[in-house]
Amino acid sequence: MKLPIEKNYYLSHHCVFKDSSTLKKLRVVFDGSTKTTSGISLNDRLMVGPKIQQDLFSILIRFRMYPVALSADIANIYRQVQLDAEHKDYHRLFWKESNSTDIKSFRMTRVRYGIASSAFQSVRPLQVLPEDVTDKNVQLRIMTDMHVDGFLTKTPDLESAMKLQNSIIAVLSQAGLEIRKRTSSNPELGERLPANFRETTDEMTIKSDDYSMKTLGVKWNPNPDQFSFIAKLDEKTPSTKREKLSEVIRLFDPLGWLSSTIIQFKSFVQLLWMDQLRRYEALSKDFSKSTAD
Repeated sequence: MKLPIEKNYYLSHHCVFKDSSTLKKLRVVFDGSTKTTSGISLNDRLMVGPKIQQDLFSILIRFRMYPVALSADIANIYRQVQLDAEHKDYHRLFWKESNSTDIKSFRMTRVRYGIASSAFQSVRPLQVLPEDVTDKNVQLRIMTDMHVDGFLTKTPDLESAMKLQNSIIAVLSQAGLEIRKRTSSNPELGERLPANFRETTDEMTIKSDDYSMKTLGVKWNPNPDQFSFIAKLDEKTPSTKREKLSEVIRLFDPLGWLSSTIIQFKSFVQLLWMDQLRRYEALSKDFSKSTAD
């Protein structure tokens, strides 16, 4: 049934450059929170859905239980989930190829980032898909060791890692889901993969202790099998309240390894709020000195 013309929503969108990405540097971001002339956005009218995946803390803790660690991503997981026909008109957008062409109207047919319900819609198939899998170990790994599109698991040895990897690839491929950016703490496992499936194709990089990647938001060095953190403190003077807040927020630590350090940063941020500084106001000399210390 075709919806009335007023039953629609046009998504605002813009591009974002991500220098740290090993694949696409340019991404299109859609915003379902943009208010319409009624003062209501699409996200205001959508249910987010319940939490059906385990939290990062549990996944990362289990990740340390066995010697051989595996990490991978599901390629474009949101785009693999199709929208119902009646919902496509709520995912419209305007597009213009160039200044000399007319504006065109399109409808999205797949789930997109930036919509309140998208996370649940993309994750739900991963909970349903393993239900018919006879291998209980594979079923359990898919349901408990995946967080949205990130997969992080562990095995006792190389042989079991190869078996698990092949089984998970076979199960997910039934739903058109492709595992990519695969890497392991065991270099031999990575070398057996086709080049297009690896996180990097450089053999020397894979075996280097300096080689690192982001997995579930945390920096992981596969070869020594270690997590690491980088804090880039802006030393330019004068700095502002906004810049200091940005530096603190970038420290993502789901397991609390940096608690003793982060608590000092948060105490400093508390002082900034108590001083009632504006976001773009330069810090006083006393604050700048305490930052340097």
